[in-house]
Amino acid sequence: MEINGIYQLTESVSLEKLVIAPESRLEAPEGKLLTVVVDGVEIDPVPGEYAGDIQLFVTDYIEAPMEGMHARPGDPPEAYRAALLLGKDGLSANAASAAYVGGTVVGNTVTGGVMKSTGECFNNLIITDGSYTVKDLTIENTGHSVDDGKGLGCGILAGGDSETVFENLTVKNRGIRNDAIVTGHTAKMTVKNSTIECVGGTPAEIQAVHKIRPGKACMTYVSGGWGTTRAVNVQNDSSVRFENCTIKSDSWGVLSTDGISSPKEFHEPKTRIYAKDCDVELTGRHGYGSYSIGDCTNIFDHTRMSAPDVAYKVANELAGGEFINGSQIVGGRFGVMWQSNQGGKLVVKDSSIKSGRSTFIARSCFPNIYCENAVLEPGNRVILQMFDSDDPGFGKSEVEVDTEVAVKDPAHDVTKAQYHPVSIWGFEQENWCTDLQATFKDMTIVGDFYNGITNAKKPMGPMPAMPKPDGDKPGAPAGGPPAGGPPAGGPPAGGPPAGGAPMGMPGMNQKNYPINLVLTLDNVKLEGVISASKAQHAVKTISGSNRKEIYQVYDAPQPVVNNGVIVSLKNGTEWTIIGHNYLSALHIDETSVIRTPDGCDVEMIVDGKEVPCVPGDYTGDIFIKAKQLPTPAMF
Repeated sequence: MEINGIYQLTESVSLEKLVIAPESRLEAPEGKLLTVVVDGVEIDPVPGEYAGDIQLFVTDYIEAPMEGMHARPGDPPEAYRAALLLGKDGLSANAASAAYVGGTVVGNTVTGGVMKSTGECFNNLIITDGSYTVKDLTIENTGHSVDDGKGLGCGILAGGDSETVFENLTVKNRGIRNDAIVTGHTAKMTVKNSTIECVGGTPAEIQAVHKIRPGKACMTYVSGGWGTTRAVNVQNDSSVRFENCTIKSDSWGVLSTDGISSPKEFHEPKTRIYAKDCDVELTGRHGYGSYSIGDCTNIFDHTRMSAPDVAYKVANELAGGEFINGSQIVGGRFGVMWQSNQGGKLVVKDSSIKSGRSTFIARSCFPNIYCENAVLEPGNRVILQMFDSDDPGFGKSEVEVDTEVAVKDPAHDVTKAQYHPVSIWGFEQENWCTDLQATFKDMTIVGDFYNGITNAKKPMGPMPAMPKPDGDKPGAPAGGPPAGGPPAGGPPAGGPPAGGAPMGMPGMNQKNYPINLVLTLDNVKLEGVISASKAQHAVKTISGSNRKEIYQVYDAPQPVVNNGVIVSLKNGTEWTIIGHNYLSALHIDETSVIRTPDGCDVEMIVDGKEVPCVPGDYTGDIFIKAKQLPTPAMF
């Protein structure tokens, strides 16, 4: 067959030779889709000569098996195409089956076979409903996608109420926004003994795609990294369990959640990703290991996870996570970062977190942290930093930082945990703790704790008109629109997030309360600073050109203003103080003690008066340091 000009193919055909002349095009009728497969490999039908086993498929649109982040009612349907389409009624003929080679589909079991594709936005396997077992499948997908948030072009897309078990799965994807696995709606998936690897686009490919689709090639710097492809993207009310798997991406992120649906009732967040006995790695220079947002908890059970930027990112409402049973977490810059969190819980138990800088950073929010028998190794010896949000906001290219001066709020009590009305997912909570609560138990810690929040006011006016966020790329590069359109994994200040309130504030149109640090040390040996602080960046403005400065603050201890530091030492805790420590409340039980590294006396001043540092309860302006002898004059 020779194509000169525009040729409309009305039905599927088989060929041995196909010639598409320059500036010519092969297309399907309106309302249909065209897929070209040559020798078992799906391709884009660009001008050229093709020979071999050529299969031209004319198929119907596949209904999107997801919700929330897709086209609004009345918009044209997305162009989903696939090599295999599985649904409630079994295998569908509405797919390019020649792109599945060497395997079988018998009933609800897919066994063996290879799927290879090089064209844009071609899904290898789509599961819309039903229960399936897939064994020994290999997918190699090197196409690009216009939007991974919709699952377009990913290796495996599962949605509806499907339940799928994969065993010995191999996915090797390469391309811009070309994710390996995307799940949506209420799909449930288990992946065992498998290897998943994604490589994003080259700089030249990114530049070429950006010229065609500005802003669709990369995530933006607001995530603290850069990149084009996530390995796994779990959306809506779906969930995935990984067992004994190796999962890698070279940029952006490895295990992401995105577009999490707002719950219809108030409840604890759901487990969206469970990784047991896995190796999770971001292999390139920029990106995160995993993202948790909104109504979501990711659990890492005896799993190793490493990333060059932030190992684990947590955004919005009650999102949280767990590192348990010997998990080893490594962040090239930071361990865990929170934004716009309202008390979501992070558990670190019998596991370790190693980071190039701080272990935990919380930006203008109040998560709940519980660490037991954990090993924390921050490269800058800072365990926890609390500071104002340095998020530029959705669609902004830069943000000025450290512009606010703390002003005392007479209504805020810095001596005990504060409870206020808040809105979470639109559900009003009348008596909710709006302070960051952190408990460390049965462990040794070398590191510092700082509360540098100024209670800077957030904009509360009308929200600008903008697309609905789809993920974790809040903001946009200098001079350009938001990367990928809306973000995945956590939209920023001023933009409506997936699942509820705008980023950067506890809830839509509710008061921005000051945030205390409520710190409990239970049978802990600590050497370090615990203090209110002035948190500062090394730069005045953060933009795409200096994006590595995001989250990167330096603390100078200073007296409490609104940023209360409430410390409880119990069950044999030993706090060896370093430098100056400014607190607002201190409890020392009869079994615990504060000491200095060299055995000198401890000097404790409360409201300007020196008091003995002995068990008891203290409130007010508390200053603790090592007592120094006067330096003798030199003659």
